Amino acid sequence: MPYVPTSGALNLTSLDLGTLIGDLGPPPWRKPLVASASTRVVLTSVLPNGSPHPIHHHPRAEEVFYIVRGTGRLTLEGGVEHEVHPGMLLYMPRGVRHTITASDAESLVWMSFIAPNEDAPDTEITQNESSPA
Repeated sequence: MPYVPTSGALNLTSLDLGTLIGDLGPPPWRKPLVASASTRVVLTSVLPNGSPHPIHHHPRAEEVFYIVRGTGRLTLEGGVEHEVHPGMLLYMPRGVRHTITASDAESLVWMSFIAPNEDAPDTEITQNESSPA
């Protein structure tokens, strides 16, 4: 999840996610909601079986996922998987390799909370035998 400058996010005091998701239309898409020096919040949607990136990690940031719509799986390095569904909160400490993928039945919508929001590369992609296809 790359750096988002303050000017690149909505930064609204309040926001109706249901309306915004409807306005954004069918996936895939990525919408920065909040960006400051300390954190960024990004709303993402992928198609069934879709993932925004292969397994990766954030060497300087922590990431929290909140699942808004759909089902899927969170895959950790080594092939450990967790099924995800609306209302789930997932925490990825610095350096934990992970990816998130929609189920084959429906698209997946989630919010990512990443801290800090540094203007520096924060994601290293790792391709190996445990990466999803």
